[in-house]
Amino acid sequence: MQVIAGQMTAKYLFVAADLGVFEALADGPVEQHQLEGRLSVPGHGLRILLDALVAVGLLQRSGDRYANTDVTQEVLSGRGHQDLRPIVKMWNDVVYQQWASLGQSIRADRAAYGYAEFTPDQLETFTTGVGVLTAPTADALSRSYDFSRHRSLLDLGGGTGSFVTAARQRYPQLHATVLERSQSAPLTRARLAASAAAPASASSKETCWTGLSPPATMSTWCPTCCTFFRHRGTGSCCLTSEPRHRLVLACYWWTSGPTTNGPSQRSRP
Repeated sequence: MQVIAGQMTAKYLFVAADLGVFEALADGPVEQHQLEGRLSVPGHGLRILLDALVAVGLLQRSGDRYANTDVTQEVLSGRGHQDLRPIVKMWNDVVYQQWASLGQSIRADRAAYGYAEFTPDQLETFTTGVGVLTAPTADALSRSYDFSRHRSLLDLGGGTGSFVTAARQRYPQLHATVLERSQSAPLTRARLAASAAAPASASSKETCWTGLSPPATMSTWCPTCCTFFRHRGTGSCCLTSEPRHRLVLACYWWTSGPTTNGPSQRSRP
C-alpha cells in the first residue's frame, strides 16, 4: 500500500512547495489562520494539506501552530544552505507528467512525453532543476579529477553548464564549450554568461560538431547523451582517436551526505 499511495505523498509535497508553505514557515511556527492569509488558500483545504504534511513528516504541529521540520527548513524554505525547490518544481511540472505516460511509452516503445513536447516554461523548469540536481556531482568531479593538464573542456548534453562552471572555478585556464539541444542553448548561454566562471560558450547539437578537434579536449556526458550521439554516427570516435584527448563519462549520483568519491574515469568509451 505504501508503494500504491506513494504518488499521494509526493503530491502533498509538490502542492505545498507550489503554494509556498515552507517559505511561509521559514521564520518559525505559524497558526493556520495566519497561513490562510499569507497563502490565500481557504481554511478547510489548507488544513487537509497541512495535516497531511505533518502525517508524512514534512511539517510539525503543536496545537494550531505549524512549523517546518529541520529538513524542510534546510532544503525547501529558501533559508537553508541547500535549496531543492527547483528540483521539486521540475518533478511536479515535468517529470510527474512524463511518468504519467509511462504505460503509453512502454507500449509504443518510445517516449510519449519527451523533450519535444515541453512548453517553454517546462523547458526552463526542467533545465534549471537538472542543473541543481547535478550540482553536487559537478562539484565532486571538479574536486576528484585534475583538469590542470587540459586547456579545453567540451560538455556534451551539459544543460545549464553546471559541470563546466564547477571545473572552471577551480581551473580558470579551461576554455569550456557546452553542447546542448537547440531548444536549450539560449538558456545555457544565459546561465553561463551570469556565472562567476564565465567565459564559456554554448552551442546547439546541430551546428557545433563539424571539425571539432581542439587539443586536450575533455568531454563529459551522461550515458543517455552518449547513446544519442553514438546512434547518429558522431561523438566518441572523434574525441578519443587522438592520444591527447581524454574522455570522462559522468552522470549524477545522489548521496545522503557529502559526496566524497568522484565518478569513474576512462580514456576510451
